[in-house]
Order: sequence, then structure tokens, then C-alpha cells
Amino acid sequence: MASNLDEYRRKINQMDMELLQLLNQRAECAIEIGKIKRAKNMEIFVPGREKEILENLSQHNAGPLSNEMICHIFQEIISIMKEVQSI
Repeated sequence: MASNLDEYRRKINQMDMELLQLLNQRAECAIEIGKIKRAKNMEIFVPGREKEILENLSQHNAGPLSNEMICHIFQEIISIMKEVQSI
């Protein structure tokens, strides 16, 4: 049983590193988007875009996380990315 636990923990550690890398890549994109928006005098926050992202994720969510859980996670990510865009 302990070996299964260790195996799952290793998998989670690996996935955490992948998530970290992807979040940083997303932040790099957000920074570039922020530069473009500032150059074009556009608003950082576009409510329709956030809604579009969340709807797209909900449509493609196969679980086991519920759509509500996924939306909650991504609302936090989007909130942080808006901060990054403002830098």
C-alpha cells in the first residue's frame, strides 16, 4: 500500500511541476497581452473574455472536478493573470 502512496505522490509532484511551468507560460502570454492592450489603449479587464474562457472550460470538462470547481480555480488564475497584465 505504501508503494502505491509513494507512486501517487511522485505523480502529483510531477504534475505540480508541469502545472507550475504552464502557469508561468500563461503569465508570459498575459504580460505580452498587457503590453498590446496598453499600446492600443485597451482595458485590461474584458468581462466577456473571462466568461468565454469559463464556458469553454465547462464545455470540455470531463471531470471528476465539477464545472463549479473548475470555474473557481480558473477565476483565481484569471484574477492573478489580470494583475500580471497590469505590470
